[in-house]
Amino acid sequence: MKSLILEIGRYVCKGGRSDYELPLVEIPSVCYISEKRNENKREEVNLRNKKEPLENLKVGNDALNEIENKGGSIIYPLSKNLVMSDWNLCKLIWEKVLIELGVSNVDENYDSILVILPSTGGKLIEEKVDEWLKEYYKFKKVYYVPNYLLTLYSYGKETGIVVDMGTFWTNITPVIEGISDNNYSISIPIGGSVLEDYLKLLLSRRGLNLTRKHTTIKEESEDDLLVRKILNENCFVSLNGRITKDAISNTTSYLEILELESLEKSVYIEEERFQVTENVFFRPHSIGIESPSICEGILKVVNKCPLDTRVLLMENIYLCGKSSLYTGLPQRLELNLKRLFLDNKLMGDVERLSKYKISVFDDPNRDVSSFKGANLYLKLISMEGN
Repeated sequence: MKSLILEIGRYVCKGGRSDYELPLVEIPSVCYISEKRNENKREEVNLRNKKEPLENLKVGNDALNEIENKGGSIIYPLSKNLVMSDWNLCKLIWEKVLIELGVSNVDENYDSILVILPSTGGKLIEEKVDEWLKEYYKFKKVYYVPNYLLTLYSYGKETGIVVDMGTFWTNITPVIEGISDNNYSISIPIGGSVLEDYLKLLLSRRGLNLTRKHTTIKEESEDDLLVRKILNENCFVSLNGRITKDAISNTTSYLEILELESLEKSVYIEEERFQVTENVFFRPHSIGIESPSICEGILKVVNKCPLDTRVLLMENIYLCGKSSLYTGLPQRLELNLKRLFLDNKLMGDVERLSKYKISVFDDPNRDVSSFKGANLYLKLISMEGN
């Protein structure tokens, strides 16, 4: 019997089956609510309530199409502060994933489902998902596994550090022989939303004034979607910020002109292309973020772990999450980690550094690596059952 796989994400929810390593369905975790419904956001929404027409409410890609056609704003119901999340809207998004997979509440083709949980807040999300599944579905077995563990499994490993770079947080979790300990993990307030906020600031210096609105749940306009597109398509991580900055001063090789049709204007970006990742990932204090850099966070986690595991952990650092996909990031992390380790632990002794190996692994599909791990996990369960 096949199993389903559902991954809960703040920006994207994914769905698939146990016989596929990659997701079959990806639904943006967004809702568009018309002004009429927006006046009463607390009104309960239920996809199965046939008496209530849902033309005022759009979910996923339909929501993104609606904002392109009509303007307004979209809502990400899974909030940074999970307690403030709109769980009714979250359940609509999760249900949309299963519907697009062709699954109904009376479907007997699947007897189990594996739910991939985020690195943080997994317990509360597990409670809400469990409540929803028990109310509407009849799965015999439901498995809840954190994404960092499945990411490690996707590499065939049981020991390593998983750096999950998400929307609001970068979660750094050590796993030792298949077991994680929350006392060793840390979360730092660096993620996709910080990159977007900082890029908006940089673009404002180019004369591009972009709006930003916040409510108890994250609300976004067309401007936010535009900034995210620029980040994904034009920004990168420099291996050496100083050298890149010098190159920009002497050449035009990094210059790009963006034609912004929605704003009916064009703007050029150059230094911003690497400056946004440089300052957020590696120099957060320089832009007023009270947080260690990603590299400092990784070494902090290593130093928390038992002494006899530290060398192996440093040799096995794995990236995952949408915010980890920037070109040059894995290589830069390795360089900075070696430099920090040399300065802080080896007191500048270069000869001793050669005895240590620091490796950052970057699967090209690392934003969906947990799906590959989920596939392996279900196979192991099946073998044990037989």
